[in-house]
Amino acid sequence: SSGGDMDGTFLIELFSEFTADEKDAASTTLCGRVPTARALLGAVIEKRVDTAVLGRAVLRRQLRELRDSEVNALMLKAWGHSRGRTTNAQTAIDAWAKKLTPDFLARADVSHGRALFAKTCASCHELFGVGGTIGPGLTGSDRRNHRYLLENILDPSSEVSLDYQVTILGIDKGRLVTGIVVGENAETLTLQTAEEQLVIPLTSIDDAPEGGPDRRLSKLSIMPEGQLDGLSTSDVRDLIAYLGSPQQTLIEADDHSVLSFFNGENLDGWIGDHSVWSVERGEIVGRTAVGLKQNSFLSSELLLTDFRLIIDVRLEDNQGNSGIQVRSIREANGLMRGYQADIGIGWWGKLYEEHARGLLESKSGESLIRPGEWNTYEIVMRGDRIQTSLNGKMIVDRTDPQAAKRGVIGLQVHSGGPMHVRFRNLRLTLNP
Repeated sequence: SSGGDMDGTFLIELFSEFTADEKDAASTTLCGRVPTARALLGAVIEKRVDTAVLGRAVLRRQLRELRDSEVNALMLKAWGHSRGRTTNAQTAIDAWAKKLTPDFLARADVSHGRALFAKTCASCHELFGVGGTIGPGLTGSDRRNHRYLLENILDPSSEVSLDYQVTILGIDKGRLVTGIVVGENAETLTLQTAEEQLVIPLTSIDDAPEGGPDRRLSKLSIMPEGQLDGLSTSDVRDLIAYLGSPQQTLIEADDHSVLSFFNGENLDGWIGDHSVWSVERGEIVGRTAVGLKQNSFLSSELLLTDFRLIIDVRLEDNQGNSGIQVRSIREANGLMRGYQADIGIGWWGKLYEEHARGLLESKSGESLIRPGEWNTYEIVMRGDRIQTSLNGKMIVDRTDPQAAKRGVIGLQVHSGGPMHVRFRNLRLTLNP
């Protein structure tokens, strides 16, 4: 562009024909001078060049360094707000980056990190298919780069793309609302705030003092600063480790996450074969029309220590065999290992350890059940102690130092012939 293409016209006209590497090289060249930078940004605004060209942070930094007011105005219109890092934010980022060494991160509890994500991030951001869509999705972002994560968490308003720029509205004669515009027509504007989605009649937008509607773009992200305030160093370590994890992990159960144990509508938060497991009328259903070659398990993603589980179970026609796994782990082949409160003729009430020690408690609860009808299992785990009851009568009260201290809940459809089992009224409380 230093030759005969002083305004960048030639490169811009050919841009759509370039390979990805050629686009990177061309955009770097165009952003190196004020006239060509203006031309590129104008082409993006006019949709002759894809907005994705501005996706590279190094390019946005280069545009800021041109220190041209027109380039800055075009950038705001073409991509969004990009102001660079504040000194205080940079200091905080450097301090956390120094603490989060590879050795320190290797000791992270990613299940606890997922629980922190659920409380602090998931209302706005989606990761591994879970979370909101107010902010950018994180699954495909540069999550393994811990400094990148810290930059976005600690200085969220440094760069805000157009799709996530915050609009401030004055409505109803004095009320101020802030959010992201997700829809607009001739009569209404739909604003997604951090808490709710508002449909606002255009006629209810106040007049601004300078004339026109009281509507303006903010340079601040909808994500507030101070997201790490109140978290311990180990909390931040666990959160960053989870955000950078290559795959979904279990979530440590706490008062927040336990609310989504079972939503009564679908199997979100559960892992299993959906050809066997489903939800009907608010009930979890395990059903096979033909026999299975191996047991099928539906397991919760909640990682539990001490808890009380109360659950109603109905084994249709009292045929087949099922069970409730507690403090168990799911293995790579889809099977589970750990405690099982048994269900089935000859097995009701017995305590088994699946893929481990086998039958642990042989006392039967057969006389307490109502065959083919709903029966209530209660299971309490506290430290080394497990207690189980059927229809209000205790069957097992065992102290077992060899027992796992942490694990998940699972439901079983046993291998063999066709069967049909249903579970309802799942009630889970922590630290009974």
